[in-house]
Amino acid sequence: MSIAEAQVAAFRESGFVSGIRVISEQTAADSMRKLAEYESEHGSTDALHMKSHIYFSWLWSIARSPAVLDAVRGVMGPDVLVLASRLWSKLPSDEKFVSWHQDVNYFDIEPSDAAANIWIALSDASEEAGCMRFIPGSHKDGLLDHEITMASNNLLTRGQTVHGVDVTKAIPAPLKPGECSIHHGHVLHCSPPNRSTHRRVGFSMILLQPHVRSTTGRRTASLLCGEDRYGHWDLDPEPQCDRDPAIFARMQNATKTYVPANAYSS
Repeated sequence: MSIAEAQVAAFRESGFVSGIRVISEQTAADSMRKLAEYESEHGSTDALHMKSHIYFSWLWSIARSPAVLDAVRGVMGPDVLVLASRLWSKLPSDEKFVSWHQDVNYFDIEPSDAAANIWIALSDASEEAGCMRFIPGSHKDGLLDHEITMASNNLLTRGQTVHGVDVTKAIPAPLKPGECSIHHGHVLHCSPPNRSTHRRVGFSMILLQPHVRSTTGRRTASLLCGEDRYGHWDLDPEPQCDRDPAIFARMQNATKTYVPANAYSS
């Protein structure tokens, strides 16, 4: 079943929609266990920017699950590419935060208004745990100026920040494990530090409509659903096994050729 018309309308009007159940709590818990297993062997997932959705076959299974595809199609249409993905983690009582920003400012794509971000909670993402906050309707204001701050506790690579945001308009988007939010690439959003006693983890994917072009030469993207009738992107392979070394090499190459300044979302 597709997401409700009211949810699609909310995305169009507010620039985001949240609280959509896309995977079970058990699948979310299993994902946390698999992530912990990887980290016990290799440490942080920080080196897995860009293509984690095809490096971990279990993430690809989540990405391709019927409810995720229904939610994505509801706001993006039938044909969708994944530019990049990432696992996001905030430790308990962590001081790290994400400042007010727009995702697409540093994606080097044209047009920039045909991109969105899906953020799937693998653990509880409550207000206390530092869930995302959005300024409804801000996606209608176009691209805004960002200051590069390089703030040490800012999870954005360059600490880029939009100043003068009316925070009284901010709407928190708490998520339970297995729920997702989807936000427009232009909408202003942030996330405060995790003040809870548990880890906050989410899996995010940058979504593009296939007519979008890269402005920095050819890059790669995954075909999530539908067809690519334009051929602006070299298509990534689907994973044939978990942690495929060939995909790891591809992921590292993608990171070298394009390191996103905003690291995708909060």
